[in-house]
Amino acid sequence: GLGGATIIDSLDTLYLMELKEEFQEAKAWVQDSFHLNVSGEASLFEVNIRYIGGLLSAYYLTGEEVFRVKAIKLGEKLLPAFNTPTGIPKGVVNFKSGNWGWATAGSSSILAEFGSLHLEFLHLTELSGNQVFAEKMPVWLGLAAGWQNGSLSLFSAVQDYMGAEK
Repeated sequence: GLGGATIIDSLDTLYLMELKEEFQEAKAWVQDSFHLNVSGEASLFEVNIRYIGGLLSAYYLTGEEVFRVKAIKLGEKLLPAFNTPTGIPKGVVNFKSGNWGWATAGSSSILAEFGSLHLEFLHLTELSGNQVFAEKMPVWLGLAAGWQNGSLSLFSAVQDYMGAEK
């Protein structure tokens, strides 16, 4: 999959700890060596929290455009994951082929994983001006609201997701 997760994930720490030389090296790596057309599979969840989250936090701390641009481009690469009957994303991507699949646990997505996309995707909308990122959230946010107010049980949500008759 993608390389450099630790570099990107540590950008904010390097900056906050005032490790200026190391931060500049990491920034240069992101600018020159972080490419999205790579072989192998990657987890939607991991790409979101480590890569997009790391790039967004680095951008908000520094205002450096390279981080904003890379976060948006990476977010755009994740959008096909949502092309499912329910809008709940598939969990695994091959960036070279663009093929999406389910996590090895079976033909399903893990609630905790796709539930964590909300924060980053709303910030991608804000920073890009492209509503498509925020538009991907309502499908499952509605499920979460239903669970919270008691109008939807986990069983009925799974039935709806799997397309089962009630």
